[in-house]
Order: sequence, then structure tokens, then C-alpha cells
Amino acid sequence: MAQTLAENRPRNVGELLLLEGRITQEQYEEAADLSLRSGHRLYHVLAQMKGVSEEDVFEVLRKRADFPLVELGAKTRPTHEAAMLVSRDQCRRYGAVPLYVEGGYLILAMEDPTDMRAVGAVESLAVFSVRPVLAHPREIREAIDQLPEAEVKPSNKREVSGLLERAVLLLIWGLPIAGGFTLLLTNDELKATYHELDLDTFERILFFTLGWTGWAIVSYWITDIIFGIGRKKD
Repeated sequence: MAQTLAENRPRNVGELLLLEGRITQEQYEEAADLSLRSGHRLYHVLAQMKGVSEEDVFEVLRKRADFPLVELGAKTRPTHEAAMLVSRDQCRRYGAVPLYVEGGYLILAMEDPTDMRAVGAVESLAVFSVRPVLAHPREIREAIDQLPEAEVKPSNKREVSGLLERAVLLLIWGLPIAGGFTLLLTNDELKATYHELDLDTFERILFFTLGWTGWAIVSYWITDIIFGIGRKKD
């Protein structure tokens, strides 16, 4: 197993501990199964195993995991912007502290940056792509305790964005159609041109349906471009 892990980059902290010889294959499988059944993160299950301490896990991550190491404290503190993205309870749940936003990414200090489920959960909460970095678990806990009490629910941002997107779509889709009907009813030249077409009922319904559908597709496309740019910036 160790040879296989040496050839293929380890995927999680359990495989790193296994590669270092800190746990056996049986212990790893037991921990992975317990994590799956209990819902507890693999990091916590391993750190509570007999013969494996939290410090052992941190040292293996520091040595083997390919993530930058940060020291949390007076020099490295979460910015107010980052602290508002993830609630204190969620930070405790995932063993993570949002530090700052840089280049459209949320820099996230984690006790286990190999935990991709935790990374994905924070990305969903914060509505930012995450770049995880490693920090000591004790420093993570201390930083979480110092996070501000007033917290904005991250879901609010997604809800507001969704409402705004629907409102813009409605405007793009509805205004030209409403404007076209208004012109057709009030402009004598347009009314005369329309009557000269001499369309029967079926043709009118057909052209109306095709035009409406085509403009709906164009409206979705325009809206996706507008809000797609915003999502990339996030």
C-alpha cells in the first residue's frame, strides 16, 4: 500500500498518516468507515485514535501535504470581509478560518486542507472559490473564538443574487416585447404594415411563438453572460 501511495499522490490525511507509518492499513480503513458512518471528519476520527495525537496529525500534514503553512496570531488575522463569509459555527464544524480574499479566491486556514468535502462546503457557504492553507489546530480554535459575533448569513448573498438575476431576466425578456406591442397598437405605420402582411390565424400564432421563444433564449443568454462574469469574479 505504501508503495502505491508513493507513486500516486495521497488524497487525504489518512493516506498521509499511512504513508508515514503512523497508522496501519486496518486503522485507516476503520477510521474511514467510522467517519463515513458517523459524519465526523476523518481528521477528527484519526486525531482521537489510540496512539495518534492531534500533534502527530499536524506534523504529518506539515511534512507531507503540499499546502502553505501559516501562523495565525497578531500578524495573520482574518479580515472583516472574510470573517463575514462563514459563520463561527461553520468554522468550528470544518476546522477552518477564512483569512482574506485575494484574486477572487478566499484564502482559508484549515487544520486539514486535504479535506475536500470541507473545502467544498465552505465554497458553497461563502460563494467563493477557496485556496486552503495549513494552520495549527490550536491556532485555528483560538482564531475562531475571536471571530466577530455579528455574522451575515452567507445564504443571503446567494438569495439576493438569485432575485437580482431573475429581475434582470424579466426586464430583458419582457420590456422589448411589451414595447413592441405598445408600438404596434399606437403607431399607425406599423399597424398598416402588419395588416399588409395578411397573415392568417395559424401564421400569426406560429410567428408569435417562434419570436417569443427566440427572444427568451437570447434573454437567458444575455443574463448568463452578465451574471457569469460576476460569478467568475467571486
